[in-house]
Amino acid sequence: MSLHRSPSPLSAGSRTQKLGKHQYQPAGQCGICRAHGGCPELLPDNALAIIAALGHACFHPTALSLVSRLCKQENRGRITLFFVAGGNFGYAIGPVLAGVLVFWPGLPGLLFLIFPALFMVFALKYLLPGGIAGADMSHARPELKKGEGQSRKPFAILMIVSVLRAWTVFAAITFLPMYLVTRGYDLMTASIILTLMLLSGVTGQVMGGYISDWIGKKEFMIIGFAGAIPFFYLFFLSSGIIAIIAVLLFGFFLWSTFAVAVAMSHELLPQNVGLASGMMLGLAIGFGGLGVAVNGIIADHYSLAAALGTIPIPIVAAMLLMAVLPYPWKSLKRHLAGGTSR
Repeated sequence: MSLHRSPSPLSAGSRTQKLGKHQYQPAGQCGICRAHGGCPELLPDNALAIIAALGHACFHPTALSLVSRLCKQENRGRITLFFVAGGNFGYAIGPVLAGVLVFWPGLPGLLFLIFPALFMVFALKYLLPGGIAGADMSHARPELKKGEGQSRKPFAILMIVSVLRAWTVFAAITFLPMYLVTRGYDLMTASIILTLMLLSGVTGQVMGGYISDWIGKKEFMIIGFAGAIPFFYLFFLSSGIIAIIAVLLFGFFLWSTFAVAVAMSHELLPQNVGLASGMMLGLAIGFGGLGVAVNGIIADHYSLAAALGTIPIPIVAAMLLMAVLPYPWKSLKRHLAGGTSR
């Protein structure tokens, strides 16, 4: 699914920029819900995964493009966080909901997940002012000043940072439950700890949106990456309640950077927010997911602990790239303004 959804949001985002309308969103909801159902053969399963990936592609870039047009420079982090954190909250409780549905009526129970998607098809049509197309026309994209152009280099660096962050996220989601099982936890408890880590990450995104608007997005990204590393190793080297608290704080700091990175991408490509959203949610996350294969190879040749021990390496690389990203330091600007006023 990562392979198929990686280029799809890029295409949908680019298409949205050309059409200027958000008719892809309801189709995206239907495409996502089509992924659920029991198929005995591998080929139909893969086909459903492709449809789900197309649903992901249709919804997220176009929706984020509209969200971006509702934002101002001073509140972009806060507004974007509600969209991103809401999606990640659903991502966090999804395994629990799916588990309940499978436990209750069996595998066909997953078909009940179609109802939230169908509800959102109608909600998107009627809750937005004037409909989806009307909302798009009411919030036009900002015009560039004469002689002002868009540099792609800062966005490219931010893309690499997002790929490295996604690599770390997917590696943690993939290997942490298995590692917890090897440390004596049963599979259900390990799944609950993973869910709590994801929910802690949603909390981090909410706080990150507010704090980044206050101290600066670039500063907060570096703080978030730097904060995740020591708590990961504390989890790795401790046990019991300390280890659980450490992994929750690791998720809090690492996930807190996601909404901020999306908001930064819209600022770096103000005329192409649909394309920026597609690349951040498609290519970055997709290629980051493929990076987990590297950790898998390490686990096969050495050990699961060795694969987990390398997880902070992409975080360090992302933190260094953020430091050199051509993006203004808000705290430095505030300090210089304070010095000038004296």
